[in-house]
Amino acid sequence: MFTLGCEITVGNYRFRQVNSVKIESSWRELSATAIIKLPNLNDKLEKVFKEGDPINIILKYEGDYEGQEFSGFVDRIKPTIPFELQCEDHAYFLKRVNLKKAWRSVTLIELIQYIVDETNLVHGTDITLHSEIPEVNFTKFRLNNVTGYKAIEKLKDEYGLTAYFRGSELYVGLAYTETLDQVDYSMTWNVISNDLTYRKADQVRVKVKAIGITPDNKKIEIETGDGDGEQRTLYFYNITDKIKHKELAEEELVKMKFEGFEGKLNTFLIPFAIHGETAVIRDPQYNEGRAGRYVIDAVTTTFDTSNGAKRSVEIGIKI
Repeated sequence: MFTLGCEITVGNYRFRQVNSVKIESSWRELSATAIIKLPNLNDKLEKVFKEGDPINIILKYEGDYEGQEFSGFVDRIKPTIPFELQCEDHAYFLKRVNLKKAWRSVTLIELIQYIVDETNLVHGTDITLHSEIPEVNFTKFRLNNVTGYKAIEKLKDEYGLTAYFRGSELYVGLAYTETLDQVDYSMTWNVISNDLTYRKADQVRVKVKAIGITPDNKKIEIETGDGDGEQRTLYFYNITDKIKHKELAEEELVKMKFEGFEGKLNTFLIPFAIHGETAVIRDPQYNEGRAGRYVIDAVTTTFDTSNGAKRSVEIGIKI
């Protein structure tokens, strides 16, 4: 039997008992978030915590596992019963810096470096850039008195980029490009339950809308795949050849029409997992017939005294 434990630091205060904790992170979201619920203690907690307080969450099985599950800052305080702290990672600071600048020509890394430098200057933070931000060129790019957060969201929405933090390090670029650890899952060993569906490749109907960005920032659009399928939008950069653009789109279509699992699996705290890692899934009932490697898209970790500690792991494309 595992004995649950936690160690949570908020500002200058440390405590080891909570009503519940919920942590969510995904490569699709710029912010990783955490919600902590505490006994209200006769309204005393309102005077103890404040927005911007640094927060660190360690969850554990006493004597068996201890891991830092979240590090960030208090974003909102809700004096409800139970008392609630809503927290964000370093994206918290991007929402609190306003930017106003225009470029005739700028690269992605120059643009993100400007956002990071201004944020660090205003808040005294130590945000750094990931070393593998791709080469993308923009023309006539303007930040018209917007927050750093909205500026990066604009890049995500208009250019199909992804953005997220690893600690204080910011990544902006293409999805599924990091090389991280693998996590082993067995349906009869360390998986509590699952919402997975096993699908055959010929059962998948997908239509790809491929948007190519040329070096002078123009867009070329093509479609390929199943006309009646679920539409996925992909972006490709520095496109100069329409034939090559279509080849790239069709290569991605093949990746999407894979045979294998889709959905979520549920585990205890062990094994630890983060988005971007590789989930190696085995189902002994089918020997190695359904074994596969998948990128983890998102992880939700919950902790409370009634239901214990669990992870919901959403898997994405098959590797």
